[in-house]
Amino acid sequence: MSLRTHSAFFRRELRTSITSSLGVAAPLIGLAAVFAAAFSGGSSNVQSSAPLLLLQVLLYAAPLVAILAATGAAHAEHAEKLLMASLPTRAAGRILGKFSGLIVSFLLALLLMVLPPAIMGLSMSASLSIAGYGLGAVAIFLAVGLLCGYAINDGVRAHLAALAAWLLLGLAPSLMAWMLLSSATVRGAPLAWSLTMMLSPLDALRVGVLFSVQAIPFETNDLPGFIQWWLAHPGLWFGFLATAVTGVVLTLASRATARI
Repeated sequence: MSLRTHSAFFRRELRTSITSSLGVAAPLIGLAAVFAAAFSGGSSNVQSSAPLLLLQVLLYAAPLVAILAATGAAHAEHAEKLLMASLPTRAAGRILGKFSGLIVSFLLALLLMVLPPAIMGLSMSASLSIAGYGLGAVAIFLAVGLLCGYAINDGVRAHLAALAAWLLLGLAPSLMAWMLLSSATVRGAPLAWSLTMMLSPLDALRVGVLFSVQAIPFETNDLPGFIQWWLAHPGLWFGFLATAVTGVVLTLASRATARI
């Protein structure tokens, strides 16, 4: 019954996400960024300009769309308490089905987002790498959105909490790193500010795109060995971080789901 429940919620959320305005917002934002890259200097500059513009979409627009879409999808179940109580469903099956449907719809959006720059000259490896980083970020914010939607009964408060979480995850770690770097003592201890960036999903995404897609030149010989490994394998670290954070948040959301 768990597999059947998972499948039912998957189909429901996939259909809802793709047909809703939030479901189509991500590719539209991505296309706007791509066209901006195209008009910024011609197709010869796509390889250098498109990743930077798409990075802004992945850092701000995609997480915001994802967290609001998931919050709305989760909160909708509060109006279906009697129906949910009558179904032989488990909280884990319900939330996995909902999360799977949402993540697949956003995967399609991300692939549509990187398709135009790939056609205009962006390498396939860079295009797929950007889509992969975006999928990890979207997964985290979908999980956080589900948690907000399930844990808070009032719809307005749930969406306000989602917006607060988006701001906290997006701005607080960067602000903390900037404050740390303003101290000469901390600048002399790169492990301190590097760990702050490593443990922040969006900062890890930013570093990953800049180092793996843009290949930013950076001298790492004076950095600790662990930081050198991170900068040499940013995608591997980000994949682990996104999987771990998503798993933890989905577990919390599953417990909140059980109370509905």
